[in-house]
Amino acid sequence: MIKIYKYGEVSNDEIFARDNIASNVEGVVTGIIADVIANGDKALYAYAKKFDKADLTSLEVTPEEIDEAVASVAPEFLDILREAAVNIRAFHEKQVRGSFIISEKDGVVVGQKVTPIEKVGLYVPGGTAAYPSTVLMDAIPAKIAGCSEIVMVTPPSASGKVNPVILAAAKVAGVTRIFKMGGAQAIAALAYGTESVPRVDKIVGPGNAYVAEAKKQVFGRVSIDMIAGPSEILVVADATCNPKFVAADLLSQAEHDRMASAVLVTDTYELAEAVSAELERQIPLLPRAEIARESIDKNGKITAQYPGSTVITATMPSGQVSAVTLTVDPVKVSSVSISSSDRASVLPSRTARENSAMRASLSAFGVERPFFQSLKVELEIPVSFATLYVVVPFIERSCSKLT
Repeated sequence: MIKIYKYGEVSNDEIFARDNIASNVEGVVTGIIADVIANGDKALYAYAKKFDKADLTSLEVTPEEIDEAVASVAPEFLDILREAAVNIRAFHEKQVRGSFIISEKDGVVVGQKVTPIEKVGLYVPGGTAAYPSTVLMDAIPAKIAGCSEIVMVTPPSASGKVNPVILAAAKVAGVTRIFKMGGAQAIAALAYGTESVPRVDKIVGPGNAYVAEAKKQVFGRVSIDMIAGPSEILVVADATCNPKFVAADLLSQAEHDRMASAVLVTDTYELAEAVSAELERQIPLLPRAEIARESIDKNGKITAQYPGSTVITATMPSGQVSAVTLTVDPVKVSSVSISSSDRASVLPSRTARENSAMRASLSAFGVERPFFQSLKVELEIPVSFATLYVVVPFIERSCSKLT
């Protein structure tokens, strides 16, 4: 179950902290990169066997494999890919920048020359999940920019085949050079080149912690887009939001990776509880329920405006106080303290649902002559339920803004 924290209990630096980041990722990746540099294709075949359980006879996907994959997917899916490609292309065509030259009167010539990157490498996840959208969103801008060679890498299955939806998306995007490899070894191959894999000038695309670390380590040797590690999502919601939709948004990223981090920030504890319950309902319905469950349980967080301590003080003239009546919304009341110069008494914790109008007769505390100068009431209530009435003889106070 997702953890719910009181607002401010988790610092901004820790809100996306993960409990199960693999240890020694940096050292493992350094070793893999060194192995690929030293042994080239031999290392790539070995890692395909070790990590993907695939006995490969060739690293590069053949045109026949691409055609076979395209023929195996539903025609409706191909139509969706083509429609998406049109939309992506229309957007990125607006981003194209051109060269220009300005000749000043005094003979000074200034200008800008825009030159496309020659070779780019696309990393496309394909291990625990396949994302054909990544193919389109990475390949189409490269095509528009005029990159002369686009090299795609993606992990194979244990059968040695690449997920057909990935190959179908590559066909639609116009990518023809595709290699069966993933993880840090694929990034190393793109950055340094091997007997089969050409060295590229820039690497783009998301991946797991090992892919992110590998991109970090090869940066400088090649250009990269960004350090895109395990998925993160932050949802900010108030009491007007539908908990079903909020939970679905959190799960849209939590199902990507066991190390994904899904976080909700809300100003109402009631929404926090409702979203938590909705997550429990929706997770079992997901095809990737096992991954989403681990991600939510280990890395998910809700930070909410939680019931906080509130102090109300009512002052009265000397005189006997016969009873105190507290009327609160249905939330947990942690304690009620009645203090005087010579006596302090505390009522046991209870919920307002159990006793919505909690009466504390001072005589119940054995006070025979209760002459008080002040009355202090302490209880736990959320800010959203900020109406408290303290009723005593001669005095009635209402506080509607409690902090």
